[in-house]
Amino acid sequence: ISSAETTGVSENPATIRLLNDIEVEGVLSGTGSTVYGILINSGVINIDLNGYQLSASNNPYSVIRIGSEWGETCDAVVTIEDNSVNQTGKIINSDAGIKNYGGTLIFNSGTIEVNATEEYNGGIGIEFYHGSVIMNGGIIDVSGISEVSIAAGIYEDGPGGTFNMNGGYIKVNSPFGDALHLRGTAYINGGIIE
Repeated sequence: ISSAETTGVSENPATIRLLNDIEVEGVLSGTGSTVYGILINSGVINIDLNGYQLSASNNPYSVIRIGSEWGETCDAVVTIEDNSVNQTGKIINSDAGIKNYGGTLIFNSGTIEVNATEEYNGGIGIEFYHGSVIMNGGIIDVSGISEVSIAAGIYEDGPGGTFNMNGGYIKVNSPFGDALHLRGTAYINGGIIE
């Protein structure tokens, strides 16, 4: 990741292609919580799931986190795609798939699958604060059991961000859930929301 952050530029993005199912080691915070599996602060990076699964150990808050601080923007541009024939690649977690704290996230294909099995964890496909999320395709599939914590396909955790949905499919199955939980600007141009 650090090499891709340095070498990936808009004219020549760095590509990370999965060649097997990958479980990255979750990174612990100072309080002992597992905060993320992969941190991206800069660079133009394409992550090709290539038909495989990406997950993180110790049930982190997210498998991928873009930006390191709440309320600060970063210049990272991360594209998630699955260029395999059957497009069976997945990002899998029990809390959130991706948290974007201030960069640009482009979701083209593949699946973000979140299965929250705890009462105080609703489950979120993509959470963002500042920055932008562009969904051109792919599937966000969130299921949860909580009746007190919200489950959401897209969850904007504060004003200032932008969500563009041009295609894809968002499905949320939970007793307390929203497909879209937005506080900023949203442009829904296509896709299916369930």
